[in-house]
Amino acid sequence: MKFGNFEIRILPEVKRPEFTLVLAMLLSLVVLVVIILSIPLGNITPVYNQTDTRSLDAILKWRLDILSLIITAFGAWVGAGAAYFFGKENLKTTTDSLMAAIESPKTKLQKIKIQDLPPHKLTKTFLKSDKFEDLYKYFIENTDAWFIPIVDEDKRLKTVINEEGVYRYKLDNEQVKTETTTIEEFLNYVKKDQKIKKVTDQFWSELKSDNTLATADEIMSLKNTRIGIITDSAGIPTQFITTGDIRRFLLK
Repeated sequence: MKFGNFEIRILPEVKRPEFTLVLAMLLSLVVLVVIILSIPLGNITPVYNQTDTRSLDAILKWRLDILSLIITAFGAWVGAGAAYFFGKENLKTTTDSLMAAIESPKTKLQKIKIQDLPPHKLTKTFLKSDKFEDLYKYFIENTDAWFIPIVDEDKRLKTVINEEGVYRYKLDNEQVKTETTTIEEFLNYVKKDQKIKKVTDQFWSELKSDNTLATADEIMSLKNTRIGIITDSAGIPTQFITTGDIRRFLLK
């Protein structure tokens, strides 16, 4: 893997023979015990004779002391080896778990397409030639709706209007009869009115159905928008996602 003038080489994992080490330790312990127990008593002390029970007790006590020292030393050796081995394994397991837990959000989002989320279906759009009053009544009757895509005669996405912009326009034009006002006229009014434009602009982004969630999140973040309208190859809006959908996916 190269980064500019630097090259990073990933070395193959080297398997350390911990099992062989433990086995060698146990074999060494067995050999030492056998040696201690098999040494002739006569070679240990010149005062030993078969009729002197005190001498025999001393030799047995000597063997017991030596064996106790050997077993204690080996116990510490084995304990240190086990602590190292299991500590290393626990550290590896913990590290792997942490690496999986702290996987980059962007990396996680890159693995998922928008269609795999899945997105929400758009059930309603309005034409620019439709009446503003129909748009207003739609928001009144559908309290869960807070935005609506506006399309042209070919049903291609032109813009998206939120309910706040519609209500503000209605409030600002209480003395004006809006029954004959078209949505296109309403949109032209919005472009000139900074108060309404402020709440209707920059709250949506256009996305494509083959985008990954990483691409969708990047587009929406750059424009600081809350909703992504998904269009097909012809530019017709079909579905949508929100920034909340992306956050909920990351929390899974």
